Amino acid sequence: MLRGLRCGETIPVSPGGQQRSGKQESALTRVFVQIRCRPGTAYSVANRIADREIYAQLYSTSGRFDLLLMLHVPDDEDVGRYIHDHLLDIDGIERTETIMTYNAFWPIGHDGMAKVKSAKATDRDE
Repeated sequence: MLRGLRCGETIPVSPGGQQRSGKQESALTRVFVQIRCRPGTAYSVANRIADREIYAQLYSTSGRFDLLLMLHVPDDEDVGRYIHDHLLDIDGIERTETIMTYNAFWPIGHDGMAKVKSAKATDRDE
């Protein structure tokens, strides 16, 4: 069972989706859920999500959705069922859109922009 995470806390997940735990490798699927809230409920929805400790990261956003939630769902669980069972009963959620990920080019905490800047400099030199 995946333990809950506090806001801003992350678990180390390799680009292939494997949690690095030292003793045992647990396969996880990284999923992003965009959440549209009823007007005036975004903060209460975010607090309810935080209380459940089911997220890796949670952001407020601009645009069509109010919140962006990053989850690590155990591979042995159905993503749709996991989201339904752990998220969709929160009062104030109007609509969600789930984005499945395939490859993390740079893990959380890695300075991917250094590679981008280096590649741009190399392109200019050629």
